[in-house]
Order: sequence, then structure tokens, then C-alpha cells
Amino acid sequence: CETHGYLYRWDTAINIDQCEYGVICDPPERTQGVCPAGWHIPSAKEWLDLFSNTINNGRVKSSAIGDDLKSSKGWNSGTHKDIYGFSAIPSGSMGGIGPGSGLGKNSGMWSSDEQGTYGAYMVSLDVERSTVWLYDESKALFLSIRSLMDSDKDPTDTTSFTGSSKQPTLNKDIQEGISVEDYMNSQVDYGTLTDKRDG
Repeated sequence: CETHGYLYRWDTAINIDQCEYGVICDPPERTQGVCPAGWHIPSAKEWLDLFSNTINNGRVKSSAIGDDLKSSKGWNSGTHKDIYGFSAIPSGSMGGIGPGSGLGKNSGMWSSDEQGTYGAYMVSLDVERSTVWLYDESKALFLSIRSLMDSDKDPTDTTSFTGSSKQPTLNKDIQEGISVEDYMNSQVDYGTLTDKRDG
């Protein structure tokens, strides 16, 4: 957990009593969920704004956003630049039961938006593709979350993405010889984000 964090079912990540698998709960625009105070789980719109801002600043092509958001180390193959300091870690995923999969190969991160009774939107990065996707997936899947720092701005006006955090996982398969620092961009000054599970 020290390197890859925790994996959460969507209803656990959202942390709202009435948000259970098989129930439509319509969480608020800014949902703290399991994030610490002052942080929230990004909405689908906030994820799309991140993608739009990385495209519009002229530094990346839309087809390469995924590679530019991935941590520079820890992925099983490929060259990843992490030019924004986002440092997406390939912590994999886990189905409703059984061991996780995709460690070193993919990263899935929940949004706070649900899609019907059994689905919610998530962001996906894959070792074999340089793109990034936002699509709906079963709420029963276990994925990472990415906490976004709250701002005084109206949450519906998300013109910039200001969050950074560790990626919370139940996945205990830590790659030998890889530490959290190995995933980070050495050119970025990271803050800290801890919660009671960090000890």
C-alpha cells in the first residue's frame, strides 16, 4: 500500500451512506468521499478539464496525454514523460472478488459521477496506449482515486486542475525495488497528503 495506495469500490470511495452498488444516489458536485478534508474526488467534468488544459497549452497532442500524465517509472514498458507532475501510478484494478490485476500495466481512477444504477465514470491509463479514456465502468470494480484540492471557485467552473495526491489500493503486490519516490517527477515539488491509514 505504501507505493500503490488503496483500491476502492466506487461506493466506498464516495463514502456517502445512500450510495450503494445497485442504487442511484446522485452525489453532490464536490464529493469529499474518502479524501481528507479540503480535497475531493474529481467529477467527470474536472477530469475532462484536465485533459482539455493539457491539450490546449500546446505541450502535448491529444493522442499522447496518457503518456504525459503517467509516472516516469513503474510502468512495465514504454517511455512516459510525466511533464505535468501528475505521476499516475500503474496500480492496476481488482474485480469484485479475487486478486487484483494490471499492476505495472494500467491505472484506473474513479470520478465522483455515476452512470446509472450499476456504473460510474472512471479514467483509464494503459501501458500499451498513449491515450487516456474517461468512460463508465461497474461500480463493483476496485480502482484508485485521485484527490483534487478544493478551491474557492464554484465547482461547476473547473477551468484548471490543481490537485495532487497519493493514489489510495488494497493491492499489496508492490513491485520489488520500486518506491513512491521512483514514480515521482524530480522536477516537481510535491506536498503531502496523509490520512489515518498511513499510520
